[in-house]
Amino acid sequence: MVHAEMKKLLLFPDARQEWIGYTLIELLMVVVLISVLGGTFLSTQSSSFVSYGKLRLAAAELSGTIARARDTAAKNISVDATCSIVQTVDSTTTNVTTALLPANCISSSLLPNAINLRDRSGASSLVVDQTTVFTFQSEGMSTNADTSLTDQTIRLSDPRSTTVICVNLTIPASIIRLGLIKAGSTTCDYTGK
Repeated sequence: MVHAEMKKLLLFPDARQEWIGYTLIELLMVVVLISVLGGTFLSTQSSSFVSYGKLRLAAAELSGTIARARDTAAKNISVDATCSIVQTVDSTTTNVTTALLPANCISSSLLPNAINLRDRSGASSLVVDQTTVFTFQSEGMSTNADTSLTDQTIRLSDPRSTTVICVNLTIPASIIRLGLIKAGSTTCDYTGK
């Protein structure tokens, strides 16, 4: 009997009966809303991802030019020489320049070329936290006027990204390390975790 009643309702619905469901217009509005919100989210995330990639490239360029200056000192400055290779990273212009002290102690053609980190990485809004001077002497050993320092760190950031990349040079061993400042921290993490 129940089966017959159900069949009757399905074949001849009562005019008073309301159909439950969504109209095509309502479904289209939901699809459009989800598309707009998803597009906004993806454009924000892709901008942050691109900024992070450019930061990594700037850090690689900086660590590479520091390594070239260190290696040039190691190969070309004898132990008894008073020659130094001085590399300056300017926080205002993001230029990295290399010079000799005294100016003619080795051939200047051996030095790394001056570079601009913003231009080389394409990170037009790159921020270098401070102007830093690296000094390399014989055997590629690094020194600093402040003899209490055991390392020198430059922090690279971009206002569009939450990431801060650290480029660190240990004194006197001249070991170059790259690290990140993780969210909620103020110190560089060089463990790569």
